[in-house]
Amino acid sequence: MLDCCDPWNGTQIIQALPKYSLNYDDITDLIITHGHSDHWGNLSLFQQAKIYMGDDMAKDGIYE
Repeated sequence: MLDCCDPWNGTQIIQALPKYSLNYDDITDLIITHGHSDHWGNLSLFQQAKIYMGDDMAKDGIYE
């Protein structure tokens, strides 16, 4: 999955997965494009997934 939406729209993901015959366990990898919360806001829905993101997101004090 590429990005996982903002934290206030998690319901859209929950409703969309079954439409594609998917469940949370089917999502094995997440690519987060950048550090804005509208791109990583629902990471908690996919606790089993491997997460890929740039190293700049792991540094303290950086938010562009």
